[in-house]
Amino acid sequence: MRFRDASSKFSGNLREAWMEYVAEYQQVGRDYDLSQEQRFQYMHNILSGDAKRFYLDKVQSYATSFSQAVDMVSTEYNSIVRQNRAKNYLVGYRMSTLLSDGVTEAAALEQAYKTITKLTPQVPRSNQGDAHQVDFLRNAVVGSPWATEPLSRIATHGLTFHQLYVELEAALHLHKVARLEAMRTPREGMRRTVARARLREALRMRVPQVADADVAAGMAVLVFREKPVNSWVGPYTVIKANGKLVWIEVDGTAKLFSVDEVKQYRHSAVPGAKRGESDQISPDGSDNAAPPRPEDGELSVRKVGDKELDQLMEAKRTGAQLLTSFHRRAC
Repeated sequence: MRFRDASSKFSGNLREAWMEYVAEYQQVGRDYDLSQEQRFQYMHNILSGDAKRFYLDKVQSYATSFSQAVDMVSTEYNSIVRQNRAKNYLVGYRMSTLLSDGVTEAAALEQAYKTITKLTPQVPRSNQGDAHQVDFLRNAVVGSPWATEPLSRIATHGLTFHQLYVELEAALHLHKVARLEAMRTPREGMRRTVARARLREALRMRVPQVADADVAAGMAVLVFREKPVNSWVGPYTVIKANGKLVWIEVDGTAKLFSVDEVKQYRHSAVPGAKRGESDQISPDGSDNAAPPRPEDGELSVRKVGDKELDQLMEAKRTGAQLLTSFHRRAC
């Protein structure tokens, strides 16, 4: 049976509509071709809690037909007191209660619409009109910034309950789109700022020429020693090289150096020369050395403006697009 689960039975809760359960039970009776007597006999199966206790004590022993039993339960759970309780519940219904429980705004708005639709038949007849439903829904969304404009059109456009719900739903969707766009704009600006900073740092960076040299195990190299020596000494033998790190055998011990402190030894090199001085001698063996060259590996540095940075970034994006297009064609 469809009412086997306790959660699908009528318990008399204020948010439950008795006639909705009766309508579903009637459909079950038609599906199984139950007579009126059989429907009355099995009627207790759609009740639970306080409602079932009331039925067993006050209805089952006194009712003589299914329709009479339905009316007796309806009278009990649609009394004047209960109607006023239902009305007060709808007047105080707020979406913010659902939002505090982690429900999304769209789901909370839909839940408010369904709750008002279901409970309106249980309020006093004088409060069951469409205008009262509009008031219930307006109270439910009050305080939400996206609802201000639709609510302002109630009086000027004479919105019905359903029209107001559609207007609120559209306003909420536009609010979500605008909020996502507002979040995306600062994110794009931050990404652009970071890209500018990285490009400016890359243009300012000084790369030693030795970074492009192949330093391999077994190679003879000179090592630059700081003060008080302050000159290239060696030659020494490379034990191992890994990226920017070079292990060199010095006096029978492996020592670690940075790659920019090492350069390949040539027979024409001049051990003891200071850093930046020529490491070549003239072909005739005289002391007429070549003029001093810039410090090993230094690149010139120039200031780059924002306009040139934009051009460089645009060129980078264009190159990436061309590479992507080429890759797609090749595949």
